[in-house]
Amino acid sequence: MKIPLILGFLLIAALATTTVEAQRCGQPCATTYELQEICGTDGRTYGNRGSLACAQRCNRRLRIARYGRC
Repeated sequence: MKIPLILGFLLIAALATTTVEAQRCGQPCATTYELQEICGTDGRTYGNRGSLACAQRCNRRLRIARYGRC
């Protein structure tokens, strides 16, 4: 009974700290699963600042247009 409980706790802890590997311009870019949507000046909605920062590797002119969905 204790083993499934411990394994479940470890799984939840791992998911909370896991990052997403995104490919941007041929370069890997790690971002978190945190969801704080940001609208970029390119008209795309990014999941969080990390995702926008990854996209900025390809487009140095990209900025935050506003917080929230585009």
